[in-house]
Amino acid sequence: LFEREIGFYLPLYEHRLPSQSRVRKSYLPLFPSYVFLFGNGEQRRQALETNLVAQTLPVADQPRLRSDLQAVHRILETRQKVTPGKIEE
Repeated sequence: LFEREIGFYLPLYEHRLPSQSRVRKSYLPLFPSYVFLFGNGEQRRQALETNLVAQTLPVADQPRLRSDLQAVHRILETRQKVTPGKIEE
């Protein structure tokens, strides 16, 4: 999507895994199997043509989704420990 200049949002959280004398760090999708696409019908078609997007779901309440994703982004910026299903203080 990045190469095709199609807007998307993929919220990631930091996953730490102790391994012998160090900690391995990786970033995993906060919502597994979901990427949020910002585009028109043509961009939707292009995303599906990558064969990396299985389907798209229409969003009836676009302003609410945008607000919810902005809230997710703000939480991730706080560097709180976030994993799918919970936020730890």
